[in-house]
Amino acid sequence: SRLRYSLTAVLFSLLPKTITSILSWFTLTSCEFILDCYRYQRVAPSGPVSLRGPDTQRSSCMWHLQAAPGSQLELHIEWLLPECRDRLVVYDSLTPSDDHLITSVYGCSRHEHVVRVLSSGEWMTVIWKQGLYNYKDPFSLSAQAWDHQECNATVHLNALPGVQGTLKTPFFPSYYPPNTNCSWSFIVSPSSMGLSLEFEGYELSRASYNQACTQGQWIIQNRRYSRHRFNRLTLFNLTERVDFSPESLLTASITLRNAQNLNSAIKTGDGNSWNFEKTLKYR
Repeated sequence: SRLRYSLTAVLFSLLPKTITSILSWFTLTSCEFILDCYRYQRVAPSGPVSLRGPDTQRSSCMWHLQAAPGSQLELHIEWLLPECRDRLVVYDSLTPSDDHLITSVYGCSRHEHVVRVLSSGEWMTVIWKQGLYNYKDPFSLSAQAWDHQECNATVHLNALPGVQGTLKTPFFPSYYPPNTNCSWSFIVSPSSMGLSLEFEGYELSRASYNQACTQGQWIIQNRRYSRHRFNRLTLFNLTERVDFSPESLLTASITLRNAQNLNSAIKTGDGNSWNFEKTLKYR
């Protein structure tokens, strides 16, 4: 017991003061498991860094990841077992709170063998909670630091029918932190041309005036849409299509909530309709 407290004192002396104060708060609130299994990792922009795994003799573990100011962190999770009941919870902050929850993955994620999670800044917190059974090395973790990337662009479209490109959010298909905002403006010339946006894995619906879009909000030509279904990986992937005829400039913006990404194809063509079309395959 004395040895354990001595090691804890050494650990506190080596950590940044901000983290030390947070861990002291956890200790005062009886969250002693963090001192049993705690990992701090500073992530340099030179390349991915493998993270030390949890002590599987414990029931929980916490990682604090830190990059340089102005950077973003990308966490790479790979499940190593076909089945487990472990849970990993990732937060977009130094302190874990519901307001900063990015995503929670559970049960070795049979449908997503590899998961990537993106932070909005230089801090990320990861908490592991062991399931009913004790498995050795159920997953591996690595992290990489990137320069912060803005999520907006102006797209000039040619006066030619057909698909003209694909838009992707930075770091697609990562899970994104809460309240991520992206904005695109499309310039179509001549104005007689129509424009279609096709969204993979999305199902959009017009949002009422007071409706909260908890899983993502789109504003297209001042019309507000809510994303109310999302299939990251299913047997049949939904494709949502939006057709319209802009006068000359189309503005589309999105607010991404937890566990989301965007992959959208852009298509121009004749016509001046506005409708939704659903298919059961990727275009």
